[in-house]
Formats: sequence, C-alpha cells, structure tokens
Amino acid sequence: IITVKRGGKKYKQKLSGVAMILEVPKERVNKFASRYGTLEPMKSLHVIPRIDDSDAEILLGFNQEFRGFAQYYAMAHDVKTKLNKLQWLVESSLLKTLASKHKTSVGKITAKYKRKEEVKVVLNNKEYTFFRLKMLKKPSWINIDQLPNGYFFHWKRTSLEKRIAANKCEYCDKQDGY
Repeated sequence: IITVKRGGKKYKQKLSGVAMILEVPKERVNKFASRYGTLEPMKSLHVIPRIDDSDAEILLGFNQEFRGFAQYYAMAHDVKTKLNKLQWLVESSLLKTLASKHKTSVGKITAKYKRKEEVKVVLNNKEYTFFRLKMLKKPSWINIDQLPNGYFFHWKRTSLEKRIAANKCEYCDKQDGY
C-alpha cells in the first residue's frame, strides 16, 4: 500500500503486479569501504591499528567485518554485483596491512599467502581463508521470521545446579548441610 497524491488529495492505493526488490545501498557500501580505501578511484590502504596483531588475527578481523557486512545484505538481489569491488578493496587492504606489518612489498606477501586466487594464512596447523562472495549463502525465505528454538536450554542443568542439588559439602562430604 502506498500513498498517492492526485489533485491535492492523498489516496491510499494497493500496488498490484509489482514485485518488491531489495537492493544494497551504494552509500552504505561507500561508507564501509572508507575503512579500507576508496572505491572511486579504486585505492586501498593498510589498516594501521591491526599491524600489531598476528597474521591470522589480521585475516580473521578482516573476515569478520567483510562477512558481517555481506551477510547483512545477503537477501538483496544485487549483493554480489554491488560488493564485488568492495571484496577486491578489502582483500588488497588486507595484503597491504600484512605487507606493512612485515615491512615488505605487497608482491612478496601475495606470493607467500595467495594460492589459487585465495588468501590463506596457516596458524598451528589450521588454515584460515579470506572470505569471498562465492562463499556467501542467501538465507532461506521459509524460515526468515522464525526465532531459534531455545527450548532445549531450559531443561539442562549446569554444573553449579548439579552441585547445589547434590546437597553435599564438597569439602567434608557431609550430607544435608555444612
């Protein structure tokens, strides 16, 4: 239902045959991109506050921010086309941040961490990969408004509840009191 103005009067009118389309706002993309550089012209920057973190922490931090932004707009029909340049900007900013941390060139960092078009960092025999839009899964429309089922949490006892219910002193093993 929309409000239409005709001849100075306002009328409520129901739209028929028109589909709703969700889109990613360009202003939001530009605002998010300003942390990592600019989209027009395409110029990435290193993120100074992250230089003191480990390589895996830097990658995971970039992943959390970019994945969160992409997941927020996942239902939009143009999410992958609008965020494609942003993905490149965030990835190149990640590489520049790692290069700045190690005081080397972006080319050497790319040779070290980039394999088959993916940036990968290994820490303690665990491999962390930079989030790409091809990994983005659109949410199902079927369960979009359902709240998670938290019912099973209400019936489980915590270790503290079990200790209190035992009604036994843990220090002297005396029953019914202390």
